[in-house]
Amino acid sequence: MIIKKPPTRETTNLVFVWGIFSLYLLTFFILLFTHETDAKLFQNALPIANISPFVFFTLPLALLPPFKKVLFPLITFLSVGMIFSIEISNIRFIESNTSYNFALTLDGLAHVGYTLFGIYLVVSHQVRLNLRSFLLGGVSILSVVAAILVLNYILHTSFFGLNLYGEHSIYELVICSSSILSATIYILGLIFFLILGYVFQLLNLLLNKKLNS
Repeated sequence: MIIKKPPTRETTNLVFVWGIFSLYLLTFFILLFTHETDAKLFQNALPIANISPFVFFTLPLALLPPFKKVLFPLITFLSVGMIFSIEISNIRFIESNTSYNFALTLDGLAHVGYTLFGIYLVVSHQVRLNLRSFLLGGVSILSVVAAILVLNYILHTSFFGLNLYGEHSIYELVICSSSILSATIYILGLIFFLILGYVFQLLNLLLNKKLNS
């Protein structure tokens, strides 16, 4: 009997990265050809529209050594946030009263795949759960958000779902009437989900060790 060797970590990483990236591209092009380019569903799939499409679009960079040290921790600690993002997307879709599009299913699968990839990076010991890795992942996405906030302020745009003008909404939800407070709530919410992701992955690691002991 021939026992096949399990796939290497590099091969598994390739499957996750290109699988998730392909799901994102399929979502993008399906929405492009089934909706007008100014439709909300299509706009929400643009790389700078939200954190989710941004990390999907930049995911192939995680295979390159210079970016791996930063993006692997980010993937790991965004795990819980990705699941929460699916629920927010579902709620917004129901409220929009738009017809169902298969792209929404693909988008959900991309989110789930991203979470599973984060879990795999921990159990395969490619990401260590420590302060250094947490800061690498957290600071990277917070730096991007900071740049987007400056861009939104200058150009009066609402990239990453944050509108600093008018009703100062966060993902089209009016939280307060202050742009500074809205931006603060947005950043604190992101930090909260990063910490939640760290706790989740710590429990995941402990459970994996217990099962393998």
